[in-house]
Amino acid sequence: MPSFMELHMSPATNSIFIISSAGGNNTALEILESSRDREYYERRGSELMNIGRPYDVEQSGFIILQDSRMEMAGGEFCGNASRAGALVLSHALSLPQFRFSVSGTQHFVKACIADKHLNGAYVQCDFLKLPSNVQHITLSTGVPAFLVDLGGIVHVLIEAPFPDDEASYTRQHREVMDELGLQDRDAVGVNWIQRHGNKLMLHPVVWVRAIDTFFYETSCGSGSIAASFATGSEFIQQPSGKTIRVTHDRDITSLSSEMEIVHVIEPS
Repeated sequence: MPSFMELHMSPATNSIFIISSAGGNNTALEILESSRDREYYERRGSELMNIGRPYDVEQSGFIILQDSRMEMAGGEFCGNASRAGALVLSHALSLPQFRFSVSGTQHFVKACIADKHLNGAYVQCDFLKLPSNVQHITLSTGVPAFLVDLGGIVHVLIEAPFPDDEASYTRQHREVMDELGLQDRDAVGVNWIQRHGNKLMLHPVVWVRAIDTFFYETSCGSGSIAASFATGSEFIQQPSGKTIRVTHDRDITSLSSEMEIVHVIEPS
């Protein structure tokens, strides 16, 4: 695979970038010249999930060059995919800082790309006026939790040990989603959180309705934002073992970490 600095100045249309965020949450992003309809995004997004299976892809989306936009296959908001899109667009635009749009939020996003090295960089995205409605709730099991609605995705955060097997966290995710009536939302994350000093450990399990994907994600940008809104934590440790930083300054929420181009599939 070519290094980051050796990639084409303008990524080729229909090439597919596999990008990791904080060591995980591999995202498949296909380059499109112009926008398509929602039916295309959902159908092709499911195909990208299959194409990306050998690279442990957990989600898929599109970079629309004409509009400087990142569109998720399910139309949801995704913090990590936003930053993955920023990494690709920075190369297409030959700019370290710029504004672009992403699905699941109405405001433009500011991207800052720093410390480019080999196949990656340190990427920060500043999100303006993200919904930050945090509710303290008690689940039917008697367990207290936070419900954080970010608009393009809703997260439930439970301060408890993460279930130790796939069947348990799958069942609990579906029970929480059913109890709270979240089946019609674009995407739903149920997250188990634990505090360790000045860090918060996050275990995100995320379902995307339109393409019906369900993953225990190896890192999660929107889940990290939700956890920061709920607890005030700045450094969110991911299942990958690496950390995502979340800061807030008035109406701006900033998400940052190392990003890496894992693989590029050139159009045939």
